[in-house]
Amino acid sequence: MIEHKANTLPSEAFAVVDFPRSLLEFQRRFPDDAACAAYLAETRWPEGFVCPECGHGKAWRLDTKAWTYECSRCHRQTSVRAGTVMHGSKLSLTVWFWAAYLMATHSNGMSARQLWRQLGLGSYKSAWLLAAKMAIKPASYKMLIAPEAAG
Repeated sequence: MIEHKANTLPSEAFAVVDFPRSLLEFQRRFPDDAACAAYLAETRWPEGFVCPECGHGKAWRLDTKAWTYECSRCHRQTSVRAGTVMHGSKLSLTVWFWAAYLMATHSNGMSARQLWRQLGLGSYKSAWLLAAKMAIKPASYKMLIAPEAAG
């Protein structure tokens, strides 16, 4: 169960994580979906879970839905992906994090074709949709991995 300790401003949540300085550091920090989800949860709720519906501070993680929490009071379900460019995507968190890192660290970003090749995605369409979502909200994907790059 996750408990809420104190409220903080959303902008404060992004001040705690420093940007990975190399590919190896990035790989060590985000080796799998669990590490990516933990980062998203910590970024979203730095002082513990807070239900977006009722403000209650207790929830449990659902085993049936990946990285989703249910409020113990109002039973609203909230994913760590909700409200991000990853919302509704079937791509793994690791793929999204790698794409965000690659786009944030390349001065002109990356094309969908480059993402497709670099990430080994099954279809070009997946890479194109991923790149398009990130292009619509560039601050969102930069904040995902590199909080200071979003400003």
